[in-house]
Amino acid sequence: MLGFRLYINNTEVDLKDSFPLSFNAQINDIREPDKRTATHSKTITIPASKSNVELFSYIYDIHGITDTSGVVNFTPDFNPNLKAECLAIFDGVEVFRGIAQLTEIHIIDNNDIEFDIVLLGQLVNLYDKIGDNELTDLDFSEYNHDYTTANIEASWLNSSGYCYPMIDYGNSNNLNNFNINNMYPAIFVKQYIDKIFSDAGCTYTSEFFDSAFFQSLIIPFNGTNFNISSAEITSRKFRSSRLTTDLTYSVTNALVSNTMVFNDDSTAPNFDNSAQYSTANGLYVVGTGLQGTFNFTAFLDVTAIYVPDTPAVAMVPTQVIIVDITIARLDASNNVISYLNTYQLRIRPQGFDVTTTYETTSAYSNTNTDYLTNQTGQIYIQSGNVLLNEGEKVGVFISRFYSNSTTVGALASAGLGSGSGGNWSSTELFKDGGGNLYDGDYTISYNIGSYFLNNVTDASYIEGIPIEMSNAVPKGIKQKDFLNGIIKMFNIYLEQDLSLSNNFIIEPRDDYYYDTIGTGTWMDLSSKIDDEQVLDIQPMGSLDAKKYIFKYKEDKDYFNQDYINHWGETYSERQIDITNDFIKSEKKTEVLFSATPSVGSPSTDRVIPRILNYDLQSGNVSPISSNIRILIWSGLKDTNQAWTITDSAGTNTYTQYPYCGMLDDPYNPTVSLDWEVPDEIYWTSGSEDINYTNKNLYNQYYKKFITEITDRNSKIVKGWFNINPFDYSELDFRKLYYFKGEYFRLNRVIGYNPISDNLTQLEFVKINRGITTGFVITEADSILLEDFKPRFKPQLLIGGNIAPENVLVTGEENRIADSVMSGLVNGKDNTIGEWCQHVNIVGDGNLVGGYSSGVVII
Repeated sequence: MLGFRLYINNTEVDLKDSFPLSFNAQINDIREPDKRTATHSKTITIPASKSNVELFSYIYDIHGITDTSGVVNFTPDFNPNLKAECLAIFDGVEVFRGIAQLTEIHIIDNNDIEFDIVLLGQLVNLYDKIGDNELTDLDFSEYNHDYTTANIEASWLNSSGYCYPMIDYGNSNNLNNFNINNMYPAIFVKQYIDKIFSDAGCTYTSEFFDSAFFQSLIIPFNGTNFNISSAEITSRKFRSSRLTTDLTYSVTNALVSNTMVFNDDSTAPNFDNSAQYSTANGLYVVGTGLQGTFNFTAFLDVTAIYVPDTPAVAMVPTQVIIVDITIARLDASNNVISYLNTYQLRIRPQGFDVTTTYETTSAYSNTNTDYLTNQTGQIYIQSGNVLLNEGEKVGVFISRFYSNSTTVGALASAGLGSGSGGNWSSTELFKDGGGNLYDGDYTISYNIGSYFLNNVTDASYIEGIPIEMSNAVPKGIKQKDFLNGIIKMFNIYLEQDLSLSNNFIIEPRDDYYYDTIGTGTWMDLSSKIDDEQVLDIQPMGSLDAKKYIFKYKEDKDYFNQDYINHWGETYSERQIDITNDFIKSEKKTEVLFSATPSVGSPSTDRVIPRILNYDLQSGNVSPISSNIRILIWSGLKDTNQAWTITDSAGTNTYTQYPYCGMLDDPYNPTVSLDWEVPDEIYWTSGSEDINYTNKNLYNQYYKKFITEITDRNSKIVKGWFNINPFDYSELDFRKLYYFKGEYFRLNRVIGYNPISDNLTQLEFVKINRGITTGFVITEADSILLEDFKPRFKPQLLIGGNIAPENVLVTGEENRIADSVMSGLVNGKDNTIGEWCQHVNIVGDGNLVGGYSSGVVII
């Protein structure tokens, strides 16, 4: 039996006899160029039939309890918080595929029940699947690698996965030498896109995402420090203690050393997450890939035990017990590399007699000891910060002996306490009041509660550590916001692929539309339009925007702020003013990302992004945490001056550099991530011309669209059409449509009802120039910056000036073009454009346009 059928979770839903079904469909509203909507949406009401009630697990029962897995709907009960797959078919033709959401239940007279359901198109479904997951929730573990110069060099040949671009993050003023620990990885944008879709259980079809250009885009690191994760920090830490028994050592007249063993690393609060501490030999060993900077702490509860061999005779100890407690660093073969810290303890009770075994308290006082002024038997000793490599070891070492020296000065003069003991025997360890000597034993005890632990003091990645690529991902960015940023940046249209479940067609607007007549690319609606109905024609001049603004998000790093301060707008911002006397408002398209100005160097031809703080007073640079960025990766480019990377093995020298930027090349670009040619760039090319490109974001992805919708001859046309289910299934926003002797683009489907004979209202945008043959940039693809003077200013040299020899300059941050023939500048932050002569400036922040002559500014 044909007719309309609705399926939720592969179960046919019972519908009302007078089912008022209609669908709205829209790919993108020309009135809101920065918005993207679901292609279909509809709210319907269905009865509480037996099968419908069972489908929704008797959810109307206010006493009922929903039993679900919390992850997948209908396992076994319906969960209103989870998506429910649905499909609508009319006369055997699919008219809708998406998800259903139960929004409300109506109980009438205690026995008549209805369910309100919203049917949502697949675009909403995609964002529903993505949820609030962040970029850091994506798994990039297949790109984990060791932080080595060899891996950095290898990445320069990558066109996917990750790479190590040359970016100045403010770690040093020397851009001719980079420390390996200041080179940070960037992940390719396409890897983000692929993982977002994969994690959502979706796929896409996109020539644009598969293009060489899109695959060259990267997301650089944007933090202040490139740090290991909290989990990696935890994996490097341990704590072990004396838990069940004291540890005792005999004291003799010769120096004896032992490794202190803390015998429990598992009973709370003890732990050893990566099994790096040995309770057998007392050494912490840096495991594979767990090297880093540590600080070790030992707490020792120390007491001295005196045992005379002649009990009941009152006697006192004759010797001073000397203990050296040392934290030492060893190599893999247990050879000492360095002593990190040493604590010397001296003990001899006096003022009382020993008649049997006597043990001191751990909290000594000056009344019962010679050499413990300001010291106690509870000892804290720390190593200080120490950088350890894989396989190296750290332990607590105990050295002890006794001496009969009676003062600290005597100890020092005798050279004791530093490796040699006295020559006294066990028969001289005690004496009575008459001066008679007795034998006995001295013992040092390290008591229960003593412990040894470490902390990670510098969480930054250092050479040799395995890098978890998730730590290179910008923090706090939701996946759906990232996807929206890409969509808005390239004016991308997403459409549900009705031929393949959970697949989306994704292309920039101009590639999305079929602009030529061909099989399946157009549809003649001449016989479908009802000429007896009203045909509404709305001139595009009645749209509500006089100005369209396209821009990056503002950021606080030095060069973004410098540009804003000089030009009153974000870097490369594009503003389109529309001639219209009746509207005043503006539409803003601001993407998630911030611009990244590149900066040159007066001594090299290298042009690199600089994301940093700059102190105008000191001239020093420093790192800054920035907003997420997007750049073009172009691989290795030749440079006229060698540069180096310094690592533990020495210096590595290169005559090419790993280039990235908002242009694919700083001197002869073919494509740009600018919205338009910026008013100012921060590099020059000596005597050569700088060729810039107009193939920017606006010209490539928005110009044609904005031109069409703002042209005084453009029109929005709404008419009534006789659309049957087959026609509806053939409607495609990508197609061209022909009626009334003109070609149109479909913008909206309003109120289509497959079970009604009523007409359907369709909204179109009239194409002004007939069938187009593809996108053509109306301005030249390649332009000389000279053609844009006086907007062009040469590079900013941090802490200095840019000026030719024939211009006398006093002050800082002045920019004078190389072609200026004569002039004098006394001040700060002044600019003189190309081919000026006889320009004199006294003051700050002045701008003289190109080709000016005889200018005096005070």
